[in-house]
Order: sequence, then structure tokens, then C-alpha cells
Amino acid sequence: MSTAANATAELSGLHKERDEVHAKRQEIWREEADISSKIKVLRSGMGRLAANKRSVFGSETYSAIAAVMQAASEDQRTFGPSRVFGPLVDLLDVDSKFTTAADVTAGGALTHVVVDSDSTAARLVRIMQQRRAGRVTFIPLSRLDRNTRPPPDATPDAIPLVSKISCDERFQPAVNQVFGRTMVTRSVPVATEMSRDLGVDCVTLDGDQVNRRGAMTGGYMDVSRSRIEAARALREAEDKLRRMEPELNRLRDSATRIDASLSSVLGEIQRREALERSSQSKIMRLRTETEQLQRYNTADQASIPKAKERIATLEESIENTKKRLLSIDAELKTPMSSGLTPAEEAELAQLKTSLDNLRGGLGPKSEQRSQLERQVNELKSELEGNLERRRAELQTILDSDGLTQINGASELITDDGEQCSSLAEALQKRRKELEQAETALSSVQAKVAASNSRISDLMKSTKSLEAKLEKDRDEEAKISKSVEEERQKIETRYSHQALAKQKKEEAERKIRELGSLPAASASIVGSSIECLFET
Repeated sequence: MSTAANATAELSGLHKERDEVHAKRQEIWREEADISSKIKVLRSGMGRLAANKRSVFGSETYSAIAAVMQAASEDQRTFGPSRVFGPLVDLLDVDSKFTTAADVTAGGALTHVVVDSDSTAARLVRIMQQRRAGRVTFIPLSRLDRNTRPPPDATPDAIPLVSKISCDERFQPAVNQVFGRTMVTRSVPVATEMSRDLGVDCVTLDGDQVNRRGAMTGGYMDVSRSRIEAARALREAEDKLRRMEPELNRLRDSATRIDASLSSVLGEIQRREALERSSQSKIMRLRTETEQLQRYNTADQASIPKAKERIATLEESIENTKKRLLSIDAELKTPMSSGLTPAEEAELAQLKTSLDNLRGGLGPKSEQRSQLERQVNELKSELEGNLERRRAELQTILDSDGLTQINGASELITDDGEQCSSLAEALQKRRKELEQAETALSSVQAKVAASNSRISDLMKSTKSLEAKLEKDRDEEAKISKSVEEERQKIETRYSHQALAKQKKEEAERKIRELGSLPAASASIVGSSIECLFET
């Protein structure tokens, strides 16, 4: 019982674990769907940001920069990531408050491509010329002076613009080259005064410029057309996308692991449920078998009195069987006889001898009959093929040619006596041949008649022998049937003896199984069946 309770508790724990894993999987699905949606939005927005950057840079400039970066990526051995760094605007980060001032100060220099040396710039220029991919300005870091004069110190009304720009240490010379001599002032008058006194370029936060030569540039500045802002927005979107893609991959890996864990838990649950179903089935089967055994036990207990009655009946039957066995044994010890009288046995032996003689004479008679039939067939063939045809020929000659010749001879007797004599001889010869043919035909017909008579006699004799043979066979069948009946009687006696012996052994076995009668049954020994039923 404790084992079943433990199995149920383990199955409940597995169900709880399955629910927890499934809930965690649902949570990861939601997070994965949320990040996928954000990535999709980011990619859609990046398309708009890239289009905005292209518009701000100018289509030709943007295409030329893209061609330079493509050429560098195609030939990594010549232009690795440590040789071509990209446009300056993508390599620096400006404080958002000073974006307009930096954008106005740098101007087109923001789209200049920073490279490591002038040789790299020269190779890229040749490639651009070969591909007719536009024009680009390069900033070779190897040609820049790293020891440039520092900008003036900051004052309450002005601050160096380069101090508000951050970048990699490698690109600091390029930033100094573009922004190093520019001060950001509070207003145009301050810019005018500082430009005249310090000999530097000045710019306000609104983008109004005063250069050191005294020229002033100002007016309305469209912030949405800022190169720095366009590049920053696209760069931030790309950075955000790069950060989100590993997170999405991590969530997918976690989902895969959780799916494997969930599959394992579900498999274990199925296995446990199958075991539980098998156990329940076994329990039900055992209960059914127990109930059936109980019914059998009850039925056996109820059948004990009847069994005792049957035992008494069997004992009586055994006694009777023993008596019959003794009589059968005595009968078996007597010599077996056929049951026929001496006259019948002598007649049977005579019939068998006659049957053997008839069977021996049947073969020669059949052969003789076959020979006679062959002779008759040969005579008939000769009669039909030769004699009959010859007789017909002679009769035809006698009827037609001979008479014609006789008539002609009679007419010419007076003219030619010698010819008449010749015809008379021919006629006589033909008549002799006809007589010989008729004699041969009569002889053959007589032989055929004799052969037919002999064949008829042989057939009658054969039929008589066959009838006698059939009669002898019937007699033999009757005798065989009588012998078979005697054999079956003997086998029946043996089978009765074996059956009685088997019943005896069965009764003795049942007596041994029942064992000895209880002591209380001594008082009912010898009582009749009616008394037993009354008690």
C-alpha cells in the first residue's frame, strides 16, 4: 500500500513539475515573441533611418562611402578592419547639446572616410576610379600631426568643442584636425570677441559661426537634417539590434532546453501513468481471480457431500468393474476360434483353391481371346481390302467387257473363227478366276464365322469364370467381415478392460485426495443415502 502511495506522490510531483516547466516555457515564449517583435520594428525603423542618413549625406556621397566599405570588405587581406575605419561621423560621439554646433563646424568633413595611411587611400581611390563609384575624401591617420596645439582654456562664456566629443584614441588626431580650433560660445557677440582676441573659430549652440578671419555665418538650422543625429540614430539602432539578437538567441536556447526538459518530464509522466495503469490492471485481475477462487472454494465446499456420495457410488462401480475384469480375463484366457464348422472350413479352403485356379486360368484365356480377335481383324482386313475388291473387279469385267466381247464375237463368227475361239478361252479363264475368288471368299467367310463362334464361346466361358470369381469374392468378403467382427469384439473387450482400469485408478486418486473421513463421520458409516440426506 505504501508503494502505491509513493508512486501516486511521485506522479503528482511530476505533474507539478510539468506545470512549472510549461509555465516557464510560456514565459520564455512571451519574451521571445516580444523581442522578435522589437527586432522586427527595429529593422523596419533602420530602413527608414538609413534612408534618412542617405538623404542627409546626399545620394552620391552615401553611395560612394558604401562603395568604399564594400571594396574594403571584399579584400580583407589588403583592407582589413585596421586599415579602413569608415566615415568620421560614425567614429565619434557628440554630446546631444552640442550636436548642432559640431555639425555646423565639421560640415562635409563628417563624411570623410578615415583610413590608416595614404597608401590605403590611394588604393581605394584607384578602385573607385575603376568602378566609377563616385568621389570620396579620405583622412589618412598617418599624415595627421598628433602634437597639434591644444585649444584655448574654457571660460564661463566659452568651451572647446573638442572637449564635448568622445572617440577612440586612434581617431583623436582626426577629431582634433576637424574640431580642435573651435570654441562654443554662449552668443554671437561673445563669439566675435573671442574670435578677434584669441584667433580661433567660434560657434554658438544654435549653429551661428564666426571664424578667425572675421566672417560670420548664421540663420535657421534644420535639426532634422543633422548628419551627426542621423548617423547616431542609425548607429544606436544597430547597437540595440546587436544587443537584442544575442538575447533572442539566448531565449531560443533556453526554450530548446526547456522543451527538452518538458519532453523528459512528459515522457516520465507517461511512463509512470503506464505503470500505474498496468498496476491497476494487475490489481483488478488479481481481485477477479481472488473472487473466482473464492467462488470455486465455496462451490467445492458445497460439493463435498455430493463428492462423498459419488465416492460411494464409484466404490460400488469399482467392485462391479473388478468382477467384470475377472470375467473378461477368464474369457481372454480361453483359446480363440473362428466359430466355423469343419464343413464350412473345408468349403472355404475349397473355394480359395478354386478362386486361385480361376485367377491362374484367366490370364491364358484372355491372351487366347486377344489372339483370336487379332486373327479376325486380319481376315476382315484381307476380305475387305483384297478379295472383295477382286470379286467386284471380276464381276465388273464379266458384266461389261466380257459380254460385250461375246456379243461382238457372235457377230463376227462367220468372219473370223479364230478370233471367236480366243474370246471363248478368255471368257472361260475369267469364269475360272471368278469361281476361285468366290471359293476363297467362301473359305474366308467360313473362317470368320468359325472365329466368331470361337470368340463367342470364349466370351461365354469368360463371363462364367467372372461370375464364379465374383461369387468367390463375395464369399471371401463375408468371411473377412466375420473375422473383422470377431477382431472388433476382442478390441472392444480390451478397451472396456482399459476403461475400467482407468476408472479404478481415478477413483483411487480421488479417494487419496479426499483423505480419511473425520472422526465425526464414524457414526454415519453404513447408513443409507436417505438417512444421510435427513441428517
